[in-house]
Amino acid sequence: MKILTLIGASLVYGAAQAAPQYKATTLQPPAITQQVIGLWASSRASHQFIAGSILYLDNGDVSRAVVWRNDVPEILPPAEPDNQHALCIAAYSDQSVLIRDGYTGKCYWYKDGAFTKIDTLGKGIYVQQANKNRQFALLLNSSTFQDQAALWQNDVIAPLNGIGYRSRAYGILEDGTVLGNAEQPNQFGAACIWKPGSLNPTLLNVPGIGSRIERGTSNGYYFGIRTLEDYSNAPFLYKDGLSTDLVKPQWYGDNPFVIGVDTSGRAIIHTQSSTYGVKDTLWDHGVPYKFTDLILDSEVANNFPTLRSMSEDGTLFGGYLTPDFKYTAVVFTPVPEPASMAILGLGALAVLRRRRGNGGR
Repeated sequence: MKILTLIGASLVYGAAQAAPQYKATTLQPPAITQQVIGLWASSRASHQFIAGSILYLDNGDVSRAVVWRNDVPEILPPAEPDNQHALCIAAYSDQSVLIRDGYTGKCYWYKDGAFTKIDTLGKGIYVQQANKNRQFALLLNSSTFQDQAALWQNDVIAPLNGIGYRSRAYGILEDGTVLGNAEQPNQFGAACIWKPGSLNPTLLNVPGIGSRIERGTSNGYYFGIRTLEDYSNAPFLYKDGLSTDLVKPQWYGDNPFVIGVDTSGRAIIHTQSSTYGVKDTLWDHGVPYKFTDLILDSEVANNFPTLRSMSEDGTLFGGYLTPDFKYTAVVFTPVPEPASMAILGLGALAVLRRRRGNGGR
């Protein structure tokens, strides 16, 4: 037992030093006569049901939700005539999808060819993220609510309190915890979470003149952006009551936002700059990598891949531009590390030996 433990520890330590790798699976593009200027996957309920969005030119920019059933794409029609900028937020196991119109803010369920409008009670809303339990983190913006975080569940919108002024929601966990920040008058927002069942924020101890939590996981990893004294933005990890700044790589740009986090502690943060362009950076336990350097498929890696979201199991969703200038949706799955495979092999060997010792039972 001691020998196996030491071998396992050695393998895990070695694996932590190796760069992660991702396999790219491209999705069949939908047939369309208009000029496509963007196509992305964004959510997956299963390998047989994936959802995303397509952007094309038709007397201006038009965006539609797309679903892939068994790799067969279908562009969904607009729910209403004024819905010209539909975006898919989440896909569910019953093959329904949550769709938001980027201009009107209206939200809909789509299933079996029919749309059901989500009652927003007359409030202007912006859906930030949805979980598998059909709860949404919202940003309310109307004459009554100005930049206020809220939780939507069971057709009820619950505004979430700040600390005397505005509050903002950026994400939601599977247990219903809402992530964001809360402001006091004439101050930057402070990173906080709203725990399930509470309308009041729990402030997190993050240094700087302002901070926000944007994405997290059910096992306690929170990633966000904080504002420094020189008004620059720094990414950070918050876990077990401690805030740790992430190393900014050379290619790190401006306007950062966290695309997603997985339960192993990896995070993807998106930036853009005039020098380095649009970059997606993966932090693996504090070590930054250009995401394009981690993609095994060189065609995808070398042709402007962009990411849209990340699930807790580490799957990433996005798109890229093919060499013949066709936009293609793509799903990136993490490749099991050699150490992990070796540990699985050792475990299987131990089980086999145990069975033999028990007479093959």
